[in-house]
Amino acid sequence: MLNLDIYHTNQCLSLELPLPTEVLAGELHAFHVEQTMDHITQDNFTLTPTNELGKHFMKLVKPDDSLHRIVISCRELDVLAGDSRQGLVDLIMADRFRDLDHMHDYLQYGPDTLSGLMRLTRDGRSLLLPTKEINMYHCFGPQTPMGLTRLAEMDLAPVSEMGRRLIAEFQPYSDTAAIANLACDLVKHPAFAQADLGKFMEGIRVFQMPMDTETLNFYCPLFVRQYDPDIEEYEPIDHVYLARNEDEIRAALHAWTDGKDETEFLDDNLRPKIASLGWEIERFSGEVYGKAVCEIRAPLTESEQAELAQWLSEHASDGLLDNFWEYPIKTGDGDLYVSFWDYNSVGYMLPEGDFQMRLLEQQSAQHDAAPATAEPQKPDCPLIGQDGNVFGLIGLAARTLREHGLADQAKEMSERAFGSGSYDEALGIITEYVNVTSVYDDMDDDEDEDWCREPEYDEDEFYDEPDFGGMGDMA
Repeated sequence: MLNLDIYHTNQCLSLELPLPTEVLAGELHAFHVEQTMDHITQDNFTLTPTNELGKHFMKLVKPDDSLHRIVISCRELDVLAGDSRQGLVDLIMADRFRDLDHMHDYLQYGPDTLSGLMRLTRDGRSLLLPTKEINMYHCFGPQTPMGLTRLAEMDLAPVSEMGRRLIAEFQPYSDTAAIANLACDLVKHPAFAQADLGKFMEGIRVFQMPMDTETLNFYCPLFVRQYDPDIEEYEPIDHVYLARNEDEIRAALHAWTDGKDETEFLDDNLRPKIASLGWEIERFSGEVYGKAVCEIRAPLTESEQAELAQWLSEHASDGLLDNFWEYPIKTGDGDLYVSFWDYNSVGYMLPEGDFQMRLLEQQSAQHDAAPATAEPQKPDCPLIGQDGNVFGLIGLAARTLREHGLADQAKEMSERAFGSGSYDEALGIITEYVNVTSVYDDMDDDEDEDWCREPEYDEDEFYDEPDFGGMGDMA
């Protein structure tokens, strides 16, 4: 079918294809060629057809095809027999294939590939559309379901004029691989004719499965500085400036990150599960913290959540927020420079539950460190170690206040907590009225272990509180 001439050190090795790869490897070794077949380019060899089949086969060879790719394709034809071989020969002679990859797709997936409109590629693997979903499963694996994979996560290349027109109509950040496949399949139908492609795409998007997401939040400390011209350095300042200028800082952060998405930089095992990543700030107990908002398509394992936290921590310093700390934020207190990281301080990136527990422990430690003679402004309430149900925590805090003669504050705290919009806000309100302590405090070593049971309170008393609404599903 083909004559192969390989040139090396002013000598020529002539062979006839098809030829088994192991035989060719032996010939190259004897000819003292050190390069592997994958690295031998067409600058170092020539192909000459010896018959009509060879002439048509040469039309499939592209300039960047390596020697190994050509030899494998010749061998794929050579190992066929009977009707299978004749069918492939007829297609080659009829110029039905665009390139060697197209011929390979046909051998692997069958006649469907002959009517392909575009090529879908991810991680070096490609497939022609339209195709059967099982073909995508075999090509890309179960981690890439067509209905859950945005076109923005893959590469599309047209192999026909209709394919080019369709690609121009896709919306990569909303259309999935399944929609692209459906569009390729439907435009071949006679009823499609020359319908308006834009309206056509709007019509088939109703078949797209909604991709429900859940929000996973991570929190980290913020660091604030001001420039000192006397020493020509950025000096840390009190965190009170963060709370005082919260709105200005939030507006500056939104302007910095507007329209930018870092999900493409995630590791391969995380990318399919993360729909979007964004950065925010949020206030807790009078202090402002950094917040990473992650919309996830599927639950993360414990190791994946730890990996995401590490990735967020690293990208708070060298990713999208790398130079944010150099951006002067105009405020009534002068120019502030805010960052989500600091080389001289120990930072953290914690999921919401761990972050809330950290805040409670910090408040407990601050209380323990207070001078013994100081008159407490708020009564102690052992919330750490209790069941995390927010209604139970509100009830325990209200009972503590009433026991200390603060019935008015108990009523006020309950109204505010039940009227809050989130679990986090409710906890913040509770800590404004009581000092958070731990159930472990002041325990004797031989105390019975039933200390860990849930707090006992009068359900009639607790639920006689007015229904303030607003709590939603915070329990």
